[in-house]
Amino acid sequence: MKYYKFVFPLSRKVFGTIPNYLWDEESPLVNYENEEYTNSFLYFHLLKGKEKNVIIPKFKAKSKASKTTNLLCSTTFNDLVIDYKLKKIIENYSSFGMIYYDTFFRTLENKKLPYWLIKPIKEGLEFIDYKNTTFVEKPEEYNSVTWKYYKFNNALEYIDFEKNNKVLLKKENLIVAESCNCDFWGLMNVFNRPVGYIVSEKLREKIEQENLTGISFLDFNTKWP
Repeated sequence: MKYYKFVFPLSRKVFGTIPNYLWDEESPLVNYENEEYTNSFLYFHLLKGKEKNVIIPKFKAKSKASKTTNLLCSTTFNDLVIDYKLKKIIENYSSFGMIYYDTFFRTLENKKLPYWLIKPIKEGLEFIDYKNTTFVEKPEEYNSVTWKYYKFNNALEYIDFEKNNKVLLKKENLIVAESCNCDFWGLMNVFNRPVGYIVSEKLREKIEQENLTGISFLDFNTKWP
């Protein structure tokens, strides 16, 4: 089965404004010195048992031009914010490592529409084809001379390498294992993003059949944004 990046299109025709929201006044205040800040909307971290400590932002329409979309245009942080229709579709397919937090999108008419913030508890490392995926250490992001390339046989080798060497490797030329039967999952440090969300062709077709808005599906090697 083929897999795609799950992202939002950078188009004002879709969202009216980019992004199509602001933080609502009911959003919790962030203590930048608090440890919980690392699990807030500005950063992506695997939760690792801190599921109850996540700071959950609330949203409101940015202007009269802002359109209400099934996936909000989340330019300022790495998690997904989805509405009821998109949530129900995803829940009817096979997903891995995701947790949903209740939030809302307040319209200019002051109506609160139910939305959900998605955060990955863990990565779908078992879905990687390790023999054909390249892992890269980039001490200097824009100096390729400093880059080091690695191959691993399985997830355990990869995890042990990062742990023992105290590095975070980027996943390049990602290939999904043929045995993968999951429709929605996430990985860290892939597609030049802190987190990449991945959907199957089967789930993509269902979402497109329902004509949901604010969503784009890209091949892995397509640069975005």
